[in-house]
Amino acid sequence: MNSEEMLKFAAVGFMNRPPPPSLLLKKNFNVHFDFPYGRPFPDGRISPVNYGNIPGTKNDADGDAWDIIVPGLKASLSGIKIDRVVGLITDRAGDHKLIGMPIGMMMSKELFEKQLENYLRFRKRDDPSARIIRI
Repeated sequence: MNSEEMLKFAAVGFMNRPPPPSLLLKKNFNVHFDFPYGRPFPDGRISPVNYGNIPGTKNDADGDAWDIIVPGLKASLSGIKIDRVVGLITDRAGDHKLIGMPIGMMMSKELFEKQLENYLRFRKRDDPSARIIRI
């Protein structure tokens, strides 16, 4: 394991049900968007980010594929690929959300940070312990 891999693993090693290191180190992968930016969730709240999952993965917290958010884009694009995982939104139950950085997309750092903070506020309504871990 190289130093970058060790840092990523250490950042999440204390968490309840952490994602596997292989998922944190994954590069150039596809995402399925369930709730693109601006679309409503089943409870009627509007998605503040592009929210989806990584096909072929499994989160032991809920038995579904690992959830991923992709802030910084005003709309989802079909066929978008993720360059790498840049962080997580953690919660008490272990149903963490990965934060992805898309490949080759021009995006505003300000928009990325604003949408990320908006999503954190959104999550804190359900779980006040939610927080961002950057890796």
